[in-house]
Amino acid sequence: TPDLIPTEGANNPMGEAKGISPGRVVWSQDLNVTSWDGKTGYWFDDKNINQEIVDRMFSASLKELTGAKSDAAAWKKLFAYHNSKNGRGKKGYKPGEKIIIKANCNAIGSPDVKWSDSGYPSPQVINALVIQLIMVAGVEGSDIIISDPSRYIGEYIYNMIRSNPSPEFKK
Repeated sequence: TPDLIPTEGANNPMGEAKGISPGRVVWSQDLNVTSWDGKTGYWFDDKNINQEIVDRMFSASLKELTGAKSDAAAWKKLFAYHNSKNGRGKKGYKPGEKIIIKANCNAIGSPDVKWSDSGYPSPQVINALVIQLIMVAGVEGSDIIISDPSRYIGEYIYNMIRSNPSPEFKK
């Protein structure tokens, strides 16, 4: 087969970079986050993922993305950036505003799909995001919507968020 060569050339970004750090992606790695041996259970099982390390990695990524020194300052910057770009002034979150998390659940076509080792979103990362929004950014739990308009939100994500033990988390 012939080599496929993109019309825009190799490593040449397409479109317009957007976001608080336009065109940038952050990376966080800690090899201790998982103890999965590749055989016992699944990579996304709670017993194979250390939520505390996921939380630290999420925090590091959030601060790296925004250039903030704290998680709270990072959320303030993100909300102020988003609101200013959408004509609402440079202000933060207000109770009643909805936050929609689009979970990329491409491998989950129906409630009958049994999760295996396919490309599912990490329940622990979505949990870290929701915890940050509620506990750090001050978002009301009732203002957070987790969605994937074309897919089913799997039981692992639903159960992770629903069963979070922190009483403050339930507000």
